[in-house]
Amino acid sequence: MEQTYLDVSLAGDIYRVSDDRTALQYVKDPTKSISFSDMERLKTESPLVWVRFLYDTNTKSLYNPEKIPAKLPPEVKYVEFPDLLFLNPRLGAKAFGEDPEEVVRNLPKDGGRVIYPANLIPRTEINGKQYHLDSEKMEFRRVNDPKDVIKIDNIITISDSVIKKILEALFKPPPPRPPRKRDGEDPSRSPGGL
Repeated sequence: MEQTYLDVSLAGDIYRVSDDRTALQYVKDPTKSISFSDMERLKTESPLVWVRFLYDTNTKSLYNPEKIPAKLPPEVKYVEFPDLLFLNPRLGAKAFGEDPEEVVRNLPKDGGRVIYPANLIPRTEINGKQYHLDSEKMEFRRVNDPKDVIKIDNIITISDSVIKKILEALFKPPPPRPPRKRDGEDPSRSPGGL
């Protein structure tokens, strides 16, 4: 039987699109599933649409506490992958004018099934707060406050001014040194004096 949809690897855990195409089901335990309707959708300039969500690698489920903590536990990963349309290599490749066989050939396989490895969105700390690096939007977004955004352009501007100060300090001529005292010479006496 031909594989209609790509399987998805979420931080190494393999999921398969459900028969009704409403969720991803964990291959090792199909009772564990993550609904597509619970995933954040991100449209891009290309025809591609990404889905994103916080994934708990321990529970194999969506990480959705009542209130997201300021620092996420290490087992929680922010993952993204193409939405359902693009997990169908025939439809997805057609949208980009690519050969579906070539697309499938370039993806990893497990037991003959083609797997799309989800991207893990990096997380970092800035001034004691945890942020995700959103390379699509070119910004850092705080993990527990999506309105707290730092545009990467602003960081580069700050960095440029800091670099300028560092370069000025490095290449600034040193202050003049006082004359060195020679052995047996009285520094209070000026040269050539009586």
